[in-house]
Formats: sequence, structure tokens, C-alpha cells
Amino acid sequence: MPNVEGNNGYGKKNVHPPDDVLKESLLKYVKRGLKQKEKLSRLQEDHNLAIGHRFSIAKLNQIERRLQIPSVRRDSRDRPHETVQAIIDEVEQDIAQNNGPRFIKDKFKDKGLMVPRDTIHATMLEHFPDGFTRRYPGRKKTTVVRQSLSAIGPYHEVSSDGHEKLAAAALKMGGLSLPIYAYKDKWTAFLLKMNVVPNCRTAGAIGHLFLDFLEESGVAPLQMTTDKGSETGCSMLFKDAFAPAIDPGVYPAAAFLKSVHNTVIEAFWRWLHDKLGFNMWEHIVRGKNERISVEEAPFHHDLFYWIFPPNRLFTVTHRLVR
Repeated sequence: MPNVEGNNGYGKKNVHPPDDVLKESLLKYVKRGLKQKEKLSRLQEDHNLAIGHRFSIAKLNQIERRLQIPSVRRDSRDRPHETVQAIIDEVEQDIAQNNGPRFIKDKFKDKGLMVPRDTIHATMLEHFPDGFTRRYPGRKKTTVVRQSLSAIGPYHEVSSDGHEKLAAAALKMGGLSLPIYAYKDKWTAFLLKMNVVPNCRTAGAIGHLFLDFLEESGVAPLQMTTDKGSETGCSMLFKDAFAPAIDPGVYPAAAFLKSVHNTVIEAFWRWLHDKLGFNMWEHIVRGKNERISVEEAPFHHDLFYWIFPPNRLFTVTHRLVR
């Protein structure tokens, strides 16, 4: 009797999906990094397709070769020189050398290029050995280069910055905050002015404080050195307005540095925090811990700001005149 359905002793035959659908699914599995057994399980779930029985993995490999599905072994074996060059090209784009073989392998996988991790590791070790030293866990990071400070005299360069170790995030007392802002001369290392301000991140508050600084000192610095915060916008405008005779080509009006390089004021903050900051924080937070200050009581906030600092320090006395 003829076997019309084509079934044999192994059971009913599978109906394979079209090649384009099957190829799309297999490429998706490759990008997800699935192993061969995991691919078989996903094919069963996605397409109700059980490939073979005893030799299922061999059958899957045969289908992948026919559909030109990338594989770690096939790609690296068939195109060794192209694989090495692709690794070199990818690592050369990582100027900082922060990415290891696993990251490079994942990037290749997203592009449909399957390369063994050992091949990537060996290639990187041969052509980019310094990267492994740089990424070694526990290595000492590159320290900031130290150099001597120089200035031509007092008020040549004044450094300023804000300090938030007593701000709302540090105190955690229902929004109560005591941010600080200070000015320090580079040549004399003298602390010219330091005040608690309502907010050390707004240009308006720091602009008013800068006017106080100019009024008290009677001198406009040749150069202001700050970090790259936005709170110095008004201060820079006021400085230019009060010192129009200074040639910015000879004495730049401002220098914007990273905090780690603005050492004149940052070193002072470290000293202040170690010598006085911890004690100040303990005294203030004790009010919360002993329930002297209740966060839910609005008048306690007013009383807090009357004591730390007095409310008169927040009074604005400046008037802008055209």
C-alpha cells in the first residue's frame, strides 16, 4: 500500500516554514546568543518545528549552512584574515581602551558577525596589550598631575565654587538646606568671602553674592576661575561691566576648569569639611534626631533659617540701574 502522507516509523513529518521566515528566526537567535539546543527549543515554540530526533543538532547545522546563518566556528574558520582585521578596526575606535573582548563580541553579534571570544582576546592581546593593563580590576587610576600654582599678585586670579555638604540632600530635614559659596585668592591663599546662600546653583543668587564681594573688597579681579557650572553667568557679566579697561586678550576674564583642577578652592573645601563640616552637620542634624525641629511644621523652617543663618543675610539690597 502506498504511503501517501510520507510518514515512516519516526512519526509524522514536520512542515518547515518558508526559508525566508526560517532564516529570519535563526538570525534573531544568533543575535541573542542562543546555543544550538536553545535554538531547537525556540523553533519548537515559535514554529512548532522539531528538527530530527537523534541527530537534531546535526540537522540544524545543515539547515544553517544552507541558509548561510553566521556561526562562530564557520565565520572564523572560513575568513580568518577578515576576522582579525575586523577586530582591529573595532578596537581602534575605542581610544580609551575601556572595552574588553566580551563587549567587542557583543557588538559583532549585533552586526551578524560571529567571532569566538578566544579569537578576540588573542587578537587584542597581540595588537593592543596596554588595554588589558588599563582595565585590570583594582589597578590604580591615573592621578591628577600636580604642578605649582603661579599668579602675578593679589586679585590676579580668584577662584570660586559652591559647597553642598550641608545642602538638602545631605541634611535630609524636609528640604532644609545650607549651601555655601566662597571666593579665594590664588596668590595670597586668602579666603576673601564665604557665605551661606539660598541656592548655590542659580545665577541670580551667586550674581548678588558677587556684587557683595565687589562692594566689600572694592576691587574687581583680573580673572575669575570657576568650574563649569551655570551659576556664574551673572557674575561674569558683572565683572566685565565693572572692569571695562582690562584687555581680555592679555588677561582673560574667566577660566572654566573641572573641579579636580580648580585646586585653590577645592582644597579649601576639603579642609573645611574635615575640620568643621562634620561637627556642623552633627549639630544641625541633632535637631532632627532629638525632635527639636519637626519637618512637618512650616514655622520650624522659618525658625531654622532665622538661626542658621540669620534671615537678614537673604535680604537683597542691590538695585540695577541703566
